[in-house]
Amino acid sequence: MDSRLEADERGQLSMSPKPGKPLYTFGLLLILGCWALPFITNDGLLLGVYASLFFVYALTCRNLDSLSLPALLGLALTLRLGLVWHDPVLSDDLFRYVWEGRVWLAGHNPFVESPSSITLEALRDTVIWPRINHPEVPTIYPPAAQAIFALNALLGGGPVLLRLIFVAIEFGCVAAVIKIAKPSTSVLGLYLLNPLVIVESAWSGHIDVVAVGFLAVGILLWEKGRGISSVFFGLSIATKFLGVIGLACVAFAPLREHESWGARIRTLVLTGLVVGLFYVPCVPERPADLFSGFTTYAATWRSNDGLFRLWTHVAEATMSSESSDGEKVLVHLDGLDSMATQLHWTKTWEGRELPNTTFAQDQISQFLGKAVGAGFVISVFFFAVWVIRDPWQGFGVTMFALLLAAPTVHPWYVVWLIPFALRYPRGWSQGALAFSGLVLIGYLAWLSDRQAGEWLVPWWAALVEFGVVCALALGLPRLRLRQRE
Repeated sequence: MDSRLEADERGQLSMSPKPGKPLYTFGLLLILGCWALPFITNDGLLLGVYASLFFVYALTCRNLDSLSLPALLGLALTLRLGLVWHDPVLSDDLFRYVWEGRVWLAGHNPFVESPSSITLEALRDTVIWPRINHPEVPTIYPPAAQAIFALNALLGGGPVLLRLIFVAIEFGCVAAVIKIAKPSTSVLGLYLLNPLVIVESAWSGHIDVVAVGFLAVGILLWEKGRGISSVFFGLSIATKFLGVIGLACVAFAPLREHESWGARIRTLVLTGLVVGLFYVPCVPERPADLFSGFTTYAATWRSNDGLFRLWTHVAEATMSSESSDGEKVLVHLDGLDSMATQLHWTKTWEGRELPNTTFAQDQISQFLGKAVGAGFVISVFFFAVWVIRDPWQGFGVTMFALLLAAPTVHPWYVVWLIPFALRYPRGWSQGALAFSGLVLIGYLAWLSDRQAGEWLVPWWAALVEFGVVCALALGLPRLRLRQRE
């Protein structure tokens, strides 16, 4: 008897039974593989073992029907608790989280004062502060995330306690999902046992698992007509801004039975109030400072980009063809350059003083890449709200498009796709689930950096990663299979 993913009457993933190796064998291999990661000192081997966990995960999930809910939760918790005691290797974001909590406890504002600020010198230690990335940039994390960091500091915690708090919140959200939606163990296991979800939260300590948990609970509560959904929408957005996409999908969704436009507007307004309440204690003398760190991130970060790399490369190559000497092309805004020079609004570039109204080709190409990407994501969003008309699928499809077009796609960003890809086993969800494994290719940039190279994913690797994901999302492999039949 064969075993494969099937859709039940509600459109959710279910698993047909299949005899094979005992489930406990795969579960044990998953535990041993995850727990071994912190002890691997060879970077290439570390990534190889991490990637191999997805094969064990696939075998485990094919046998989940025989596993009870308590056993599944116990296995998932065991996997996480075995990692939280070890310092992360693949990312250092966790150390910034801990630092920012201590900054709040000391009476300072991390939205204003970056880790390198002299006023915070007394807080520096030899464990956390030296491992903070981009210490010259103020925080990019919204206020609900800051509240969690501050709670950790108030409890005297460091990286271990903070990740235990993340695990507690994650399992609280899982408990809420179980109570509201009653998913099968097969569906729940696809999320709880996913190596990306486990490693990026319990070991690397990324807060995305918390924010996406709040969003999933919020949408489920909204579907049930519960007013408290606004609190969870607000918590998600105030933890990480991506929750705004989910709220937008809810805002444009068709009215549910017995729902009025007044109730819909009330949900949106209450969500805004929740977010606003989190921001109130954080507002500095210059309110614009609240977003200075995030603006820097949005303008300058770039890693593991897919379509964005293609678009910027085409734009830059087009401009380079206009240069006969091979130098970068400068784009001048005639009529504004002289005015900017007179006002001393200038910058130094390659030893030359230029007006700020002059741009190099790489700046122009990145601007064009972001503009095209924004248009692509907005188009997908409006397709989702006008054609798909379901907040679960709408968020998933829009988030999927955002990751394909974004200039920065860190592996932990894909955690946002997984709960939404499991709701309906059709179309884009196949590519989204595959993305959770293929996005590990993004760590090739980390590997290159560790070997004193450039932080860059090779072209061929990005083509494999995003090409396979897009092919699965578009159903191309299934189309070929039908043609052969």
